[in-house]
Amino acid sequence: SLSGEELQVSELGAGRYAVTGLLAVSVNETEIRAELDQISWIRIDAEQSSDNRQRIDGLLEMRSSAGATGSIRLAGFAVETPEGLAVSGVYRYAGDLAEVSSEGAFEGMAMLNSGPAELTLQFAS
Repeated sequence: SLSGEELQVSELGAGRYAVTGLLAVSVNETEIRAELDQISWIRIDAEQSSDNRQRIDGLLEMRSSAGATGSIRLAGFAVETPEGLAVSGVYRYAGDLAEVSSEGAFEGMAMLNSGPAELTLQFAS
């Protein structure tokens, strides 16, 4: 799983957001703290489909204090809920930050318009 509760988000335009801050990456009872690199971003398509879903994609580039790195690419859909955006889709992971499957599915919540922003994702291979 991946969670960040005090993320800084700045809107870049066209539904794209720059995301920075500290994440907790949890794998097999081990938690790794990692900083999101400034090139990280999430894009939410402004147009909704007929079933009220919005396309979402993103790139999360992370680095731990020990110098390990990880990169997660996200592609999926988001649905507006009272708690924020419910997100789900597929991911690809590369790096040595954590023992995570190189690809699989994710689901979670994103609150990008609140300050500070929050992001919580669960991964399944």
